[in-house]
Amino acid sequence: MNILLITLAITAQLLGYGLLFFHLGAGIALVLSSYLLLIIILYRLILERKKEKREEDQRDYRDY
Repeated sequence: MNILLITLAITAQLLGYGLLFFHLGAGIALVLSSYLLLIIILYRLILERKKEKREEDQRDYRDY
């Protein structure tokens, strides 16, 4: 899922910057959507890291 979001963000950004020269409204919309996708990717990565951290804490045997 993350790979798909990254691919969509890169594609939207490239198309957005290309369309800025030809159709301003669509270009701005694609650039803004690419930044929104980047925020979603970062949010998902933070959630995934917190989940891994919780799993590590449950398997912590340092105080035995």
